[in-house]
Amino acid sequence: MKFSLSETDKKQLEELFLIHEDNLYASDILNAYLSNSHEDDGALVNLYKRKGLNEQEAVSRVFGQSINDDEIEDYERISKLYGFDKLTKLNASVYENTPYYKLLKKVNLKQKDVALVHPAYYPYEAFLMDETHIDSDGREVMPLGYFDKSFAFPALTKGKRTWMSLIPHEIRTMALPLEKAHGKVATLGLGLGYFAFMAAKKEDVTSVDIIEFDPNVIALFKEKLLPLFPNKKKINIIKGDAIAFLKNSKARYDYIFADLWHREDDALPLYMALKKIQKEKNLPLDYWIEKSILAYYRRILITLISEEYSGATDDDYQHSESELDRIINRLHFAIKDKELTSFESIVALLSENGLKELSSIA
Repeated sequence: MKFSLSETDKKQLEELFLIHEDNLYASDILNAYLSNSHEDDGALVNLYKRKGLNEQEAVSRVFGQSINDDEIEDYERISKLYGFDKLTKLNASVYENTPYYKLLKKVNLKQKDVALVHPAYYPYEAFLMDETHIDSDGREVMPLGYFDKSFAFPALTKGKRTWMSLIPHEIRTMALPLEKAHGKVATLGLGLGYFAFMAAKKEDVTSVDIIEFDPNVIALFKEKLLPLFPNKKKINIIKGDAIAFLKNSKARYDYIFADLWHREDDALPLYMALKKIQKEKNLPLDYWIEKSILAYYRRILITLISEEYSGATDDDYQHSESELDRIINRLHFAIKDKELTSFESIVALLSENGLKELSSIA
């Protein structure tokens, strides 16, 4: 990238870098919390409530309890900026009474190394309840919620690894794609079949093709779950690689939904590959947690801007040891000649539209 910035632009860019550091710190706080056990959170919240804190204050206190004493002042600043001091209590019955939750409670599923289990959130355990998105100040907003009682949810395991969980985050982040689904629908990835189940219920959806690669997941779904679906005649499963299918299929769909990843970090390579196909074939394609993916991609791009602003050259982007390195290297060479003549041009590059465009060319 080639920088030609005024002094005012440079100050704004430095402020962007500071907010970027805050974003990384906030993300580290959340990841540290999520990596810990929360079996005792309920008892701790009740202890703080007996000491005079209200429930929201008590949950926030438990969320930040692992912060070291010398970090408290900075954590309190971050907590207010990122909403860690105001976690949202969710109504468990809203999720427990969804048709698919009720259906899965009735079945016992196991197929070779694939099984349906029912883990649970502990009372007052915090979790990401919706998509990460960027606010008007450039901060990564990570909406957190909790239940005030134990909350069991269905999960598909493969061996010892959780393959897919139907947690509130999944239900909330699929609401808009399900609203948009119509006519002949394709979904890339089966998971627990929630999207197919809910899409097939809609009167304006005529069919749902599911593209899934894993034969064990397909077998379990066909034998144990699909027969229980009230609209199973609308659903067709196609075994195959989703990328290859999208590239080569001559079928025309009114709506396509991609759900091939677990988190935004492992999504990015697939997202970028799909974006290129979408652009080439002009497909009506939406992506699960796209805002979260773009927030993660934006973080990577700001890192690249910072490096190049500090003088990095082509030689710094010749080698890679990880998929993230490869993405940064490709991104560098895709926009190495781009002229950034104002802070506004940097903001445009980092915007949702700018990131989507980059995803299809880098």
